[in-house]
Amino acid sequence: MERKKNTFNASLSYRNNREEDKYTDSESFGLNLQNTTRLTSWLSLDLGTYLNYGDGTTQSYNLTSPGYNYVPYSSLLNGDGSYYTNTAADRYSKSQQEIISSYGLYSMDITPLDELGRNLSKSKNFSNRTFARLNFKFTDWLRYTASFQYEVGEYKTSQLQDKESYAVRNKVNTFATDASGSGQATYNLPYGNIYTTGTNSIRAYNFRQQLDFNKTFAEKHDVTALFGMEVRENKTEYNNRKYYNYDPALLTYDLIDERVLSNTYTGVLGNYVSFNKNDISNIYELVNRFVSFYGNAAYTYDGKYMVTGSIRWDRTNLFATGSKYQKKPIWSVGAGWNLDKESFFKVSFINMMKLRFSYGIGGNIAKNSAPYMTAYYNNNTHVGGIQGTISNRPNPDLRWEKTTTANIGVDFSMFRNRLNGSIEYYNKSGVDLLANTNGVPTEGFGFSTYTMNNGKMRNRGFELTLSSDVIMGKDWNWNVGGVLGYNKNKVTYVNVKAPAIFLQFDYPAAYPRVGVPYNAIYGYLWAGLDSKGQPQVYDSEGNIHVSSSPQKVEDAVYLGTSVPVYSGAINTNLRYKNWELAAQLLFEGGHKMRNTNIAYPGLGVTSKDVSKRWRQPGDEAYTDVPRYVPSESKDYNSYSSDLYSKASIHVLDADNWRLKNLSVTYHVPASVCQKFYVKNARIMLGMENVFTLAKSRDVKWMLGGYSKPNYLCNVNLNF
Repeated sequence: MERKKNTFNASLSYRNNREEDKYTDSESFGLNLQNTTRLTSWLSLDLGTYLNYGDGTTQSYNLTSPGYNYVPYSSLLNGDGSYYTNTAADRYSKSQQEIISSYGLYSMDITPLDELGRNLSKSKNFSNRTFARLNFKFTDWLRYTASFQYEVGEYKTSQLQDKESYAVRNKVNTFATDASGSGQATYNLPYGNIYTTGTNSIRAYNFRQQLDFNKTFAEKHDVTALFGMEVRENKTEYNNRKYYNYDPALLTYDLIDERVLSNTYTGVLGNYVSFNKNDISNIYELVNRFVSFYGNAAYTYDGKYMVTGSIRWDRTNLFATGSKYQKKPIWSVGAGWNLDKESFFKVSFINMMKLRFSYGIGGNIAKNSAPYMTAYYNNNTHVGGIQGTISNRPNPDLRWEKTTTANIGVDFSMFRNRLNGSIEYYNKSGVDLLANTNGVPTEGFGFSTYTMNNGKMRNRGFELTLSSDVIMGKDWNWNVGGVLGYNKNKVTYVNVKAPAIFLQFDYPAAYPRVGVPYNAIYGYLWAGLDSKGQPQVYDSEGNIHVSSSPQKVEDAVYLGTSVPVYSGAINTNLRYKNWELAAQLLFEGGHKMRNTNIAYPGLGVTSKDVSKRWRQPGDEAYTDVPRYVPSESKDYNSYSSDLYSKASIHVLDADNWRLKNLSVTYHVPASVCQKFYVKNARIMLGMENVFTLAKSRDVKWMLGGYSKPNYLCNVNLNF
């Protein structure tokens, strides 16, 4: 029977998101077209394109950070229903209020419900990915494929900051000066709308060609091999610009004296100010190029015994041109045994069983490091001209991060192929990993630490995959599948130590410790509340600290990893005639999260657990929430918030389950499709991020579990 010469597929998708913020929303349209044409018996052409267009609005004003301190029972409305206004008198000292009045500065009052709909950020984006692929079939055992793909993306943002908004009034007042001391303010920024535009352009291409060989000799010797090469380039260009006193109707704006503003450090309000290039314009460009050569071969004897091998070379502009480390390939070898093909294997319910083993070395490119000295340049606002600042010292021995992987696995199929799966154990050892190391002061670069190939790490674990056809029938079909992964990570070598304890807290990945996971969380060991309701912690020697924070790096103890130790997914698909119900459930656990929603009286927004705070002597036996101590009190301790927020009681179990996807699909009957000259069609309605279950409400909140689901609609047509 003659094969069809042309196959055409099309699908259309629409996404509309309504966020919890009143003025935040987005929508997007996607169109996917693919066509395959059989030009001759030995040549076919695949063409395809994907287009996506989207726009959205983002609310910039956040009611949880309104620009002033508030308490949980603060209201946004007055008793008569009018909008509440936080006045300058509520936030500024008497002397600052006199400055605002005497200089006639713009009002510093904040009315949250007025601010809510102002300064909205708009976004528009368009992306397209188009490919063409030629498939040559020289013989049944030799094929050649050449493909080219081009991607383009334009992502534009704009924000019109209303001159009536607090953000504009505050910025104009902040840069007002009185250099002559005349008592007359000079507004270095004009009062008016501030308009910001930004464009992020992405261009990328990929050319790939591959030769595939697949032939059986003497009915027992199967040889498969492929050889290919790939050329890729990714280019990103970004620019943004701010216009002051912008008139959206006339498209006019005022020029500003950038040099004066850049040299302004103190305004009439007395606070430190900083005006930099991000307040004017910014230009950024990044180009990555790659050339790769690869090969893969496998030999199977009598359908039972297999050996495999692969090798790959990569060249990139991220290394120096003459770098000797670019010439080192990554490779792997493996072996397999189809046990079910052996005559002695007589297990009736097992349809297939394969044992396999592999060993190989992989590499990773250091995108943010270079073998030569790197610097960044900007304008010098003091004396003019261009100035350069060294960002990285030269590292001529920079090389690929190398990972050696060994794994052993079993693939199986049982009960007439209704249960399929695999289980695999792996051991990964990373060496030459990029990590900080202690600097050499005499080098003169001014770095106490710098990045080089200075780390070793180990990952061990297993992965289990299962898929089962629970129900198989003419009208009903139910498939359930899942995957479970377990991984234990440990740093085995690094030659660096955090210079200060705050760096261990804030940048744990930059200063890893040997013997614990790379993505570690550190904190103070909690010692409970004292008899006055103040937080206490232990240092590394067991001493209790209540009036000051521990200072030694060793006082920061390991409290867990931020990366899941185990994770997995359960997928289910239930079909009845033309209807299909699908769901995906994700789970992960064994890891920790630092709680950012702590109950600490006096910090403004706080957890409702503040109601459980210490109130009288003896409460320390029942609660871990400190007492409220105003700054005017003799018992006030500025270190208490640091001790409490970094205490071990605020590192929580992050185990969670999430219903990621839920969808209903209707397959249009063939008789209906034929009337519209459509080969087949389907309509899908779905939801993303349906719900989240976690051990605590704080973890659920930090995981975004209280966000509204995304709703999807997809129409797929094949001609």
